[in-house]
Amino acid sequence: MPVPQPTPEAPSPGPAPPSPGVAAGDWRSRLKDAAIDLFGLDLRSLAIMRMGMGLILIRDLIMRAGDVVAFHSDKGALPRAAILEHQYRTWAVSLHMGVGHANLQLLLFALAGVFAVMLTLGYRTRLATVLSWLMLCSVQSRASIILQSGDVVLRLMLFWSLFLPLGARFSLDNMLHPPKKLPARSITSVATGGFILQMGLIYLFTALLKSGRAWIDGSAVYYALNIDYFAKQPFCRTIVESRSVMDLIGPDAVAGLRSLGLIINAKTPWLAAFFTYSTFVWEYTGPVLLLVPFRRVAVRTFVVCSFIFLHLGFYAGLEIGLFPWICIAGWLGLMPGAFWDRVGLVVAARSDRRTWTQRWHVNAMAFFCVLMVVSWNLSTIRKQFPKSP
Repeated sequence: MPVPQPTPEAPSPGPAPPSPGVAAGDWRSRLKDAAIDLFGLDLRSLAIMRMGMGLILIRDLIMRAGDVVAFHSDKGALPRAAILEHQYRTWAVSLHMGVGHANLQLLLFALAGVFAVMLTLGYRTRLATVLSWLMLCSVQSRASIILQSGDVVLRLMLFWSLFLPLGARFSLDNMLHPPKKLPARSITSVATGGFILQMGLIYLFTALLKSGRAWIDGSAVYYALNIDYFAKQPFCRTIVESRSVMDLIGPDAVAGLRSLGLIINAKTPWLAAFFTYSTFVWEYTGPVLLLVPFRRVAVRTFVVCSFIFLHLGFYAGLEIGLFPWICIAGWLGLMPGAFWDRVGLVVAARSDRRTWTQRWHVNAMAFFCVLMVVSWNLSTIRKQFPKSP
């Protein structure tokens, strides 16, 4: 009797190859996550930056009020007639140029102070941001002779804030009119990318414009700290009176550094040389690290904290007004959300939506502003290094 043969089993089909749609979706998802990490801003960071800007605006108005006659009235160093004749630009608009009496200027300061308090508390935040920016542009146009770099940075920070949801967290707006749904943790848009780019370009182009020999031979900080008008003690004295580079490392080491092409002034105090070179190098590398595509949270936190400590050093050694605090407020706006989670500043957020996006027309306006920022910064290089005939 024939023995039945076993029927051979059909070969296992194995795992199905991923469909092109699934692979494309995974690629898009990873690209979106990378964009959020690189260009997204945490809403808590923006809220803390908002409060910092509001307090700085209030402090700025108090300082201006002390010198209102000297710098903001027709009885001071720059009356309106002189501005209109010699300095005023046809495209500049200033409400403060409409009045010349000191008391009327103080009234405008008080009005700007109301807007600054609204911004600090997050009450009608969008309106407060617009009005605070307009009032700041107005008063800066009236008293341009007393402006410094910090005033420009504050004006730029307020401008980019026009596109950002500063009142989404820690605000009266959020308390009085709570949203129906929890907001996302962050916002990612052209405006957030533009603000990050703006903060980075401030330092990158500052480094590019540092072409003097003092920055090359390490003596720039030494000369800066010897300007009595700016120097603060005892910080400056500690740096200026430190041992020279020659005494610290010896002539052989100095000769070795010079053989490597490093032009170093061996008589410079070593702390001054260290701060000169570290500032110079960090202003080049810090902005680039903002766009590092790996370990983004850790790198971004390191960059933000480093720039904050840099400005705390400026505050400790130099009398330069509100400039350090303005920049610190700007860098706090770039702090990753993971930092606030780590320090315990945790808030409820939507679990189904990681980031907040903006409408196309807002992104279009922000993109135009990004192009203007890049163009203006490049123009500063052309002015500094004109073409040879």
